[in-house]
Amino acid sequence: MNIIKRTCTMVYKIWINQVSHLQTGDIWCIFYELMILQIFVMQEVYLEYREMGPTLSAIR
Repeated sequence: MNIIKRTCTMVYKIWINQVSHLQTGDIWCIFYELMILQIFVMQEVYLEYREMGPTLSAIR
């Protein structure tokens, strides 16, 4: 989960920098970047969950 936090803070900083000098086109770029980030985060969570899968089913 650390990777996710790191990535999010990094992207957030970049995002803040971009927002300070914004044009309409940039909003779409940022939106697009956030979408891509979300996909990466989902993959990360899925991989971690998949690794924990056997442990979780063993607990149940």
